[in-house]
Amino acid sequence: MAEQALSEHGMTWGEVFDQLIRRRGERIPYQSGQYSFFWRKPIENIWLAAEKAASLYFGETYIGEANLPSQAIFDAEIKAMVAELVNLPAGGHVTLTSGGTESIFFGVKCARELAREQGRAAPGSARRPNIVAPSSVHCAFEKAASYMDLEVRRVAIRDDARADVRAMAEACDEHTILIAGSAPSYPYGLIDPIPELARLSLEKDLWFHVDACVGGFVNPFFRELGVNLPPTDFLVPGVDSMSADLHKFGWAPPGISTFSLRDGSHQRLQRFHFDGRLWQCGDYETDTLAGSRPLAVLVATWTAMKMLGRGGYLEGARRMREQIERLRRGIATIPELVLRWEPESAFVIYGSDELDTYAIANGLNAHGVPTVCYPLMKPGIHLIIDPLETDQEVERYLACVRQVITEVKDGQHQATGQASTYG
Repeated sequence: MAEQALSEHGMTWGEVFDQLIRRRGERIPYQSGQYSFFWRKPIENIWLAAEKAASLYFGETYIGEANLPSQAIFDAEIKAMVAELVNLPAGGHVTLTSGGTESIFFGVKCARELAREQGRAAPGSARRPNIVAPSSVHCAFEKAASYMDLEVRRVAIRDDARADVRAMAEACDEHTILIAGSAPSYPYGLIDPIPELARLSLEKDLWFHVDACVGGFVNPFFRELGVNLPPTDFLVPGVDSMSADLHKFGWAPPGISTFSLRDGSHQRLQRFHFDGRLWQCGDYETDTLAGSRPLAVLVATWTAMKMLGRGGYLEGARRMREQIERLRRGIATIPELVLRWEPESAFVIYGSDELDTYAIANGLNAHGVPTVCYPLMKPGIHLIIDPLETDQEVERYLACVRQVITEVKDGQHQATGQASTYG
């Protein structure tokens, strides 16, 4: 039960601190929720350094340059590092956003504004402009479409859980303004055929957005380690824009993503401008949905990226691949379980064809291991991979899974018949 909204005389710092510590202790332990609820942290000393850097700029506002000219340096250096990692060509542009949803929003907005410039999506037209995307794309496309009065045409994916390019081509019509693909998709952890989708967009003269919110900052390093991943970024001709979250495998704190444009002149399509003659404070112009933003997140991100360097990111990717392999081997030793899809990017997804996968998920939850299970093509337990887990922690997780399998066979756990909710 929440206490009164605002106390009459205020609380002492000691009283407030006691509540903070108590409530912090109620959260899910990181080791328990590692695969389901927490986005990744870099190695401990870098995380602590990023936290310290943020505290130095606590309360500072990230807007303009008058109060702190150096904020432009933090901003420019992060963008330069991002541009290199996504192979952005000269003349491209990177925007730092609040999260993947905002990054996807701008991909949709740019497509709509360009279509309007070309006379293909006039406001108030009888037919709504549409987005054609595989059914596995993130729901942020629907969120953006709902704000902009667009239609999203989700096209069934292939049997291998990737975008069906031929079916997507058939779904396009004269009102289509954008084609989307994922690298990887959140539900399946698999990369759509980005080069083929890009060719389709070029053939039809449509905007193509790659959602790499999860994989944008880990895929490049998996490739360096020899993982055979298809190209997913601006090396692919026809990719117009790309979303990639720094607060996922860029190892930054929550609240920062990136939206990259191949052609920097298209920044005009995302920018909001209000004519200063129409109000009393001059022109108003922003490239993001928020006007002022917390500088602390920017500085913490800059700190983590500078301390990690390419070597740190490569080491994180190497540890992730090692953990994926440990989980693969462990799941293979449990006869009742199968990998739903061969792990490709940052997820491991497994289930059972003999037992009810939802019952297994419920059993893991009952043992204090928060677990999400999605319906997918077949129900699958969805693991987000972290480079920090040790062999002992992985074995502890697998031992719990084995125990739950036995308990499900004994009837101790039942399926609820309800999938986990994302978001």
